[in-house]
Amino acid sequence: MISLYLDERYNEGELISEIRKEFDKQNIIVNSVFLEEKILKPFAFFRYHSLTKKDGEQKEVFGSLLIDSTNNAVVDEKLDISSLKTLKPDLEKFRGVSKIRSIFSEKDIEEIAKIKISALKNLEKNSVVIYDKQFFYVPFYIFKVFYRMTKNSKREEVVLTLNSNTKKIYDELPVKREHTAELFSELVEELKNPAKVVSYFFESVKHILFLFWKLFVSVLSFFISWLFGFVSFLYLLLKHLSKIAFFRYLFYLILFLVFVYLILKIFL
Repeated sequence: MISLYLDERYNEGELISEIRKEFDKQNIIVNSVFLEEKILKPFAFFRYHSLTKKDGEQKEVFGSLLIDSTNNAVVDEKLDISSLKTLKPDLEKFRGVSKIRSIFSEKDIEEIAKIKISALKNLEKNSVVIYDKQFFYVPFYIFKVFYRMTKNSKREEVVLTLNSNTKKIYDELPVKREHTAELFSELVEELKNPAKVVSYFFESVKHILFLFWKLFVSVLSFFISWLFGFVSFLYLLLKHLSKIAFFRYLFYLILFLVFVYLILKIFL
């Protein structure tokens, strides 16, 4: 029989604040939060040691493991078990609070822990020695949350379970999936605020200038690449033609005619 419990680090009000904070991250409107139930959930904590010898080398491993005794699943969560208290003197504190039962005995859970440790750490089960174990309850709060995705959407609800020692939410939070009509409605509401209008205007100008700048850089890069290619081609062509006497003299004649044309253009 479990005789210990982990004292609460966060009270009901702090857990409700945590829920509201998570909903605020997605801009979901929380209408109200009600405490549905408070429960004591059983956990098992083990400290273990293993010493094995393979190929003449000793392998020593120390560690700890936390198991949810309601389903024997390994819990990847840090619990401060230094604040464990005896349950009996505080029974009045938990009057009316439901205690969830473990599905196995403490002895069976310890054997299951050895199997899980050996699998997780790649150890032989017989080498795993449990030298410290604690079976205890953790207070959990179950809340019903009423919320709206947007100001004009219908009210919805969700039930969330929170650990009073870590503030971890054990249930899936709603995900905001906005429809076009809702987005348009929100935009209209925001445009009623002059500060929002100014903000949207400067944001739009910034995006447009950035788009033009990217377009200008792309066109300039293309033109420089094309010009470089053309000049390279012209250079190679002239270099090749200069080796032929006829084309070399023709080239000099063209340069002379261009020079004469420019002189006449300037003085006439």
